[in-house]
Amino acid sequence: MLMYALAFSGCPTQLNVSDVEKNNLLPIGPESQNTSQNLSDSGVVLPSLDAGHASQHNNIPNEPDAQSDGGEGESAAAPVNNDAGNPSAHAGLTDASIIDATPDMDAGAALELIADAGQTDTGAWETPVYEEGPITPSSYTYERLAIGGLGTLEAVAIHPDGTYAIILERTEVAHVLNLATMQATPFELGNYTWNDVRFHPNGTTALLVGYQGAGSETEGIIFKFNDHAWRTGIQTTENLFTEVSDVPSALKIVSLKFPTNPESSAIILFTGGSSSNRIAYLRSYNVELDLFEYLGATSTGATEMTDLAFVNNEFGNMGILIVGGHMGAAFHYYTEVGGVSEWRAQPGNSNTGNISYVEAHPSGNYAIPINWSSGKIYRFESGTMCTSSEALSYNLSNIRSIAFQPNGQRALIFGRTSGSLGSIYEYRHDRFECSFQNCDVSYAPINNFSSTPYNADSNTYLMDGAWRSDCVGGLLVSNDPGMIITFQAEGAVACWD
Repeated sequence: MLMYALAFSGCPTQLNVSDVEKNNLLPIGPESQNTSQNLSDSGVVLPSLDAGHASQHNNIPNEPDAQSDGGEGESAAAPVNNDAGNPSAHAGLTDASIIDATPDMDAGAALELIADAGQTDTGAWETPVYEEGPITPSSYTYERLAIGGLGTLEAVAIHPDGTYAIILERTEVAHVLNLATMQATPFELGNYTWNDVRFHPNGTTALLVGYQGAGSETEGIIFKFNDHAWRTGIQTTENLFTEVSDVPSALKIVSLKFPTNPESSAIILFTGGSSSNRIAYLRSYNVELDLFEYLGATSTGATEMTDLAFVNNEFGNMGILIVGGHMGAAFHYYTEVGGVSEWRAQPGNSNTGNISYVEAHPSGNYAIPINWSSGKIYRFESGTMCTSSEALSYNLSNIRSIAFQPNGQRALIFGRTSGSLGSIYEYRHDRFECSFQNCDVSYAPINNFSSTPYNADSNTYLMDGAWRSDCVGGLLVSNDPGMIITFQAEGAVACWD
């Protein structure tokens, strides 16, 4: 079982800080054209980009193997507090079981599976010591790379040794970017929609997840990237990218994470069910053995989950936080106490609003969920979420996601264009606090983002980011126009010549 040292610290008092003029535009998520009700922290319905249509599929069995309605083109009003206060006994589910619409479903296999990956022996692994972040804010330089022909970019991952990156377009194409030459090579993978990409900690492979099909006819897919083929010059699509066979059935595969321990399995978030009764499934995946293990499933009402993070419970044992907020709003927590696995529906706060993305500090001691509709930055720690009044608030509806530095000292929080600026904030571990109108989450925008060479407009988002592990900088990618942008903390170890 994975164990981390647990640091207990309370959440600060909320402080409203307006760094730039709020432009009253709502962010768009990956499914923006199908966005359902957008909820504020108090549960108030916000203006929607697309009100959608009421679901007409309310009686579809929720089987892990059933390709039922994925909710595309449909939406159902989803309360912020989905099924809270209605716990149920574990149902003893297997992949073939029919799932009832209960908030707490079978917790499945123990989390010990996560630590039993069967990877190639990399020597004894010890939990790293994570130092505090810088006391003072950093300033950053940004540069758009001169790479044309990019579509809408969705996700980015940098190899652990910092030599190259994989960048996914929203559909079909993956780019491999050589970080020495800054040359990108595109690969057409097929008619797929991509959600996430992550490297294994030992760098031997990366996993790409998403789905194929559209509307109610979708099916989750996983691809492996072959690091050895890339390094030895066998750089054809067939040699570099391989579709994983026998993937457990799901409407979509939306997110994955590798624990920092290279001997551990990936954890993958699958979704299924119907537009009015969505189901989230967690499975571990052993890359080397090509083996999936079922962990558990939970009903998330009308809210589709979009991201996950590893974060310890109140006893210092590992848990998995899943969040969703593009259509409705909910979060759930899967963990194990005394050898018994369990699901918790929205522990600590039933009114977080639209939390769509989350990243945990590499120690697993806490996670930082991002509310895209209110601009609030939450903290999940010791198995519970901060209250809305304890969250950091910037009164800006423009942040979207977050990426932690591999050593845990910093994270960048980023999102939508705000006026002429590209919205970026720096969070410094462990300084989730405010005093005297000064928050230790500092504003570090891309200046003149709406001008050359960026030419961003009000619907341009910084969709994803990744840090290099050998310096203090990394990459950001945007949707429209599709851009790859380097970032560098000034005065720190340089990433770019």
